Amino acid sequence: MRFGARWVASGAWWMLPVCMGLGVAILLVDGSVFDPSAASTATLGSSSVVVIAPVVAGGAVWSTGQLRRAGWWRRASARRSLGVVADLLWPHVLCGAAGLAASLATAMATYGVWRLPDPRPVVAALAMVVAAAVSGAALGRLVREVVALPVAIGGWYYVLAFPPALEPTWLRHLVVVRDCCLVGRSLDTSVVVAVVATAVAVTGASLGLLVPVTQHPAARLAGPLVAVLALAAAVGLVHARDADPTSPRRGELTCSGDEGRIRLCVWPEHAAELARLERVVTPALRAVAAETGVPAPTVLTQDEQADQDAGERFFAARPTDSDDDLERLGGAAAFPTLSATCVHELEAAGRGDGPVPPEAASALYEAQYVGMLWWTTRTVLAASDLPLSRGPGEARALAGSDPPPSFSHVWDADADGQARWLSAVTDAVLACDPNLVPGGER
Repeated sequence: MRFGARWVASGAWWMLPVCMGLGVAILLVDGSVFDPSAASTATLGSSSVVVIAPVVAGGAVWSTGQLRRAGWWRRASARRSLGVVADLLWPHVLCGAAGLAASLATAMATYGVWRLPDPRPVVAALAMVVAAAVSGAALGRLVREVVALPVAIGGWYYVLAFPPALEPTWLRHLVVVRDCCLVGRSLDTSVVVAVVATAVAVTGASLGLLVPVTQHPAARLAGPLVAVLALAAAVGLVHARDADPTSPRRGELTCSGDEGRIRLCVWPEHAAELARLERVVTPALRAVAAETGVPAPTVLTQDEQADQDAGERFFAARPTDSDDDLERLGGAAAFPTLSATCVHELEAAGRGDGPVPPEAASALYEAQYVGMLWWTTRTVLAASDLPLSRGPGEARALAGSDPPPSFSHVWDADADGQARWLSAVTDAVLACDPNLVPGGER
């Protein structure tokens, strides 16, 4: 059948604006905020598969239901049936791809990233569109449209949209690539492969149902076998993960600043922001160090694996951040963070499972938080050319949150006392040792 005739007969002429409209609409109401990058753009754009795939499945149900009503399936060979189904489904898959393209364009406009997106999330989304079309075709062959349509549309929406609300959390990684990526993180390819494998499993099982039972039994059995193997592979790839589909980013950074000064290192796509970061962040940090005697970090880097023992600090700045945001982020980054291993140990202590008493773990958490607030507040004051000796009440307001009572005790101390406290807490955080927190010995 000619392109135009097949396009009209399949109903794709009305599906196309629906897929494209939904692909744009879901992004306009999406509140996700990630680092503007090729991976973030692709992930946000391809997440619209949640609403596009159900439409594709519904269209496939309608197309193959027409063949079922005509009794075509009772006289079709396996080879012919699959060929005709492919001819029926390509308009629906094309509509789904067009919807994803519209969504990607909207994501690029949202993030202001006008370059080629990361292809991995897009491939995963397209695989799910194909799986939705083939499964819809199988359902349309077996069940009346009055039942098959709501089952296909509602079922696909549930499968794609609701796993993030389910336990275990790794279930979400079987169906959609989402929530990527923050500064210092990159999309883990194993999650993409798991989504594609799940799509292959659904497609294989559905193709098995599309082959007539009286024709080519080997072909009919191959689909379910592929489905089992692909689904097992998908589960094996992600069953040990938590809800995060990312891993620490690796690669070369672009740095500025001379040795002996605070250096700034960013990912290559953020290199244009270095001049602004040097103008907004580093002078305030140097002013705090000069007036209080508390050493400033030697390097602020967007590499999450910063060597904190060497004076490096992770700095999660984005090009979209305002100058005020950068001041706060720079101040917060000046104080070391608890490592992932340390957080795991402290969480175990909070449950009473580790050698560290729960109250000691809480003391270390609070001390790290207060140290971060101290640097944040001092940096904001220095950037605003305000006296660093402001009272604790004003300092609490500038901290932008409700700090614990120990914040006022630290702020009220003289300069030497504050410097000693911050030095001790820095050692405690880097060593993950609550006993080093002043007054926190247990």
